[in-house]
Amino acid sequence: MIYGALIKNKREYLNVDITELSDGILTPELLRNIETGKVRLLPESAFTIYKRLVLIALEKNLPMELHFDELLIGNFQYRTYKHSNAICQTLRNGLMNEQELKHELLQEFFEQALDANVGLLSYYILKLCGDAWEKLNRADLCCDAYFKAIDLLLETKGKHFLDKFESDLSDITKHADHLRRYDDLINYYSLYIEEKQNNASFIAPKFYFNLGIFNKMTHDYVDSMKYIDLYLEHSKSVPTSTMTDCMILKSSIYSKMGFGEQALALYSETLNLLKSTDYDLRRSMCYSNSINTVIENQMPGKDQMIADYIGDLIQLIKSDSVILEDKYNELGNIGQGYYYLNQLNESHDYFIKAFKEIRLDLNSKKELQLILESLPTFKDLDKLDFIITRLLSLDYPRMDTNTKKKYLELMRGIQDTLDSTSVDKALKTKFSIYMSTIS
Repeated sequence: MIYGALIKNKREYLNVDITELSDGILTPELLRNIETGKVRLLPESAFTIYKRLVLIALEKNLPMELHFDELLIGNFQYRTYKHSNAICQTLRNGLMNEQELKHELLQEFFEQALDANVGLLSYYILKLCGDAWEKLNRADLCCDAYFKAIDLLLETKGKHFLDKFESDLSDITKHADHLRRYDDLINYYSLYIEEKQNNASFIAPKFYFNLGIFNKMTHDYVDSMKYIDLYLEHSKSVPTSTMTDCMILKSSIYSKMGFGEQALALYSETLNLLKSTDYDLRRSMCYSNSINTVIENQMPGKDQMIADYIGDLIQLIKSDSVILEDKYNELGNIGQGYYYLNQLNESHDYFIKAFKEIRLDLNSKKELQLILESLPTFKDLDKLDFIITRLLSLDYPRMDTNTKKKYLELMRGIQDTLDSTSVDKALKTKFSIYMSTIS
C-alpha cells in the first residue's frame, strides 16, 4: 500500500491524471489498482513509473524527491537513473537559487550524463549544464552541451520532442552565431525542418530566414537565396522591416556572387521602400552595402553614385535622432568610399573617426577587419605609424586560430615593406621585437 500511496501523492503533486502517467507503460486500470493497494507493485513496473514521474517533473520544472530503494535495491539501471536525477536536482536548484556552479563540477556532470546515457534524463542534464555555463559566460561550452543535448533528443524522440527541439535551437542560436558555428547551425536547423516535414507539422518561417543567413555566412549563396525565398513564400504577411531585411540580404548575396548590377538595383528598390519609414539603420546598410558592392565588384562609372551615398551616410550619422549600433562600421565604409574616389585625405579622416568609435577591447576580428579596410589609405599616405600602433595594441594570445592567421599575414606583409616607409625608428624597433616573439 505504501508504494501505491507514494505514487498517487507524486502524481497529484505533478497535476497528472492516471491516463497520462500510465500512457504507453501500463494500463490505467492497473495503475489505479496499484495506487489503491489492490495490486502489488512489481519491480519492473516500479522502475518504469519512477522514470516517468522523474521526467514529468523535469518537463514541468518542479523538484522531485522520490525513491523505491527497498524494492529496487539490486537494479543497476535504477541506481544510475536515481544518481542522474540527483545531478538534475543539484543543477536545477543551483540555477533557481542563482548559485555559481563551478566549471569543474559542470564538466563532471557533463561527462557523467554522456557516460550514463539515460535517455531524456541525460538530455536534461546536458541542457542544465549548458544553462549553467551560459551564466559563467562560457558560450563555447554552452554550445557543446546544447548540441549534445539535441543529439540525445533526436535519439529518443520522446513525447513533445519537436517542441523541445525548437526551443533548444532558439536557445543555442545566439551563442553559436557569436562563435560562428554556422555549419553546426545549418546541420541542426536542416534536421529540424526534416523532422517537421516528416510529421507534416507547420514550420515557422523564421527557421528558413535563419538558414538563409547561416548559409550566406558559409558562402553557400545558392542555398542562402533559396531559404530566403522559402521564408517569403511561407510567410502570410511580411512587415516592411522584415521585407527590407530580406531584400538587403539578397542584395548582398548578389554582390558576393558577382552580380553587382542586380545588387545595386535591389538596394535602390529597398531604399525606395524605406522612404516613408524611420528605419534609418536599414537605410544606412543600403548606402554602405552599395558602396561595398561597387568596390568588391570593381564596377566603373559609379563615382557619382558613390559620392551621393557617402553624402547620405554622413547626413544619417550627423542626425541626432539616429543611433547606429556599429557607428565605426559606417564611418569605415565612408573611408572606403573616399578611397575609391581617390580622395585620400578624406578617406584618412573618416578611418580615424572609425577607429575612435571602436573600442580596443572589442572583438579582435572586427578591429582587424577595420585595419585591413583602412590599410591602403594609410599606405598611400605613408602614415603607417597609426596602423602599426593599433596592431601592436591587439591581444594576440586571446585571438582564435583564424584571426591569428590573418593577423600574422598582415604583420608579415607590413614587415616586408617597413624599411621603405617613414615609420618612426623607435616604432620600427618595437615592431621587429614583437614580431620575433610571435613568429
